[in-house]
Amino acid sequence: MTEQEAERPERNHRYNSPAADSERWDLYRPRKGDIIICTPPKCGTTWTQMIAALLVHQTPDLPLPLTRLSRWLDRHSEPIELVIEEYEAQAASFAAMKEHASETAPGAHVGEWTKDSDFFRKGRMGEWRDVLTVENRALFDSVMEQRFSPEARAWIEGGRRVAGDPKDF
Repeated sequence: MTEQEAERPERNHRYNSPAADSERWDLYRPRKGDIIICTPPKCGTTWTQMIAALLVHQTPDLPLPLTRLSRWLDRHSEPIELVIEEYEAQAASFAAMKEHASETAPGAHVGEWTKDSDFFRKGRMGEWRDVLTVENRALFDSVMEQRFSPEARAWIEGGRRVAGDPKDF
């Protein structure tokens, strides 16, 4: 199992019907963070899929039709290889989000970053200072001065190693 893969549950039964075959799950490799919606047919599956898609994407304007975002893996109607290929191509990896940073970085649509892909960095302590625009850095400084004590600001920006335990100030 790679760092990106999640542990597979053990299958106890194989379900095979004219519409679906649970054995098709054997080709699926779950990734950490995958959301699996599993209900019997005609028991609210599509509604549950839409609710999950709205929570994940935070908009009813989904990047793909719901039937492609949340596939019915067991279903016989399409080759399983095609379904798996589409699952594996969805923009959930760090590299994919960075590649589409103008669409995925918070605030990209209003120009918060000097370069949108800078949002997707390794996240080293304090590195964020170098990727904000001059205007956003000034706004950040202004808000920090208005809302936080110098000790709290040091903790927010540098963590416990730099500022100590926030319970102490």
